[in-house]
Amino acid sequence: MLGAMMLLALCLPMLVIEADLTPSNLISDGIVLQREPQAARLWGYSEQDPGRFTLHVSGTHVELVRQYVERTWHQDALVFEWTLDMTPQPAGGPFELLIESEKGGKAEVRDVYFGDVFLCSGQSNMRMRLDETSEYQQELASASYPLIRFQTADLVRDYADRKAQAPNPVDPKDGGHTSRASADMPAATSRGRVTLENAWRKISPETASSCSAVCYYFAREVHLNVKVPVGISVAAVDGAAIQEFMEHPVIQQ
Repeated sequence: MLGAMMLLALCLPMLVIEADLTPSNLISDGIVLQREPQAARLWGYSEQDPGRFTLHVSGTHVELVRQYVERTWHQDALVFEWTLDMTPQPAGGPFELLIESEKGGKAEVRDVYFGDVFLCSGQSNMRMRLDETSEYQQELASASYPLIRFQTADLVRDYADRKAQAPNPVDPKDGGHTSRASADMPAATSRGRVTLENAWRKISPETASSCSAVCYYFAREVHLNVKVPVGISVAAVDGAAIQEFMEHPVIQQ
């Protein structure tokens, strides 16, 4: 009987579960990744254990200096959040990234450049758009910098989404406190997602008006002087408290 069962098992097709790979929505076509000497980072999630990863940049295999997969829960579902640090790359592009896992997962990102990347955060002075400044129309006419790319996070809507999806809403009768599990649950940003006003865009007369004015002028000067692609990620909120920009241990002191 045992021999018959083993023979039957050998005759049945092997079940292979493919682990689809979904990059964070912060990583999309048109992105600028940090150039050498830093290691550019990619991250995302999979609904199945992806196993080990490989990365190709326009067909050339690039070694990963670090790859890490963490199992986490999101709305009662187990997901696998992955992080990949690639061997530092020189400035240049455009490239196509092909991320593959040993479980058959695949993800592609196109029109990728390596250059200098900056996070632009702060309050209303950082959030103010170019079209909210004086004489912006004259600047827009010459704002043609295809190697400057920008994305903008909508942190106000992102916070509202988090709050709506929180498993244990804040109880005002409890002094405004909530459980640790609720406070630590990144509901809207789980699976590497952040609510965006816009994904990566090239600076052009048609798009520059919605870019942060401070970020635009800063990125323009860096690009013209350093002569490398520049990526700017805008994450600013009007009237944000200073504590939002401080590490938790510092606030506790």
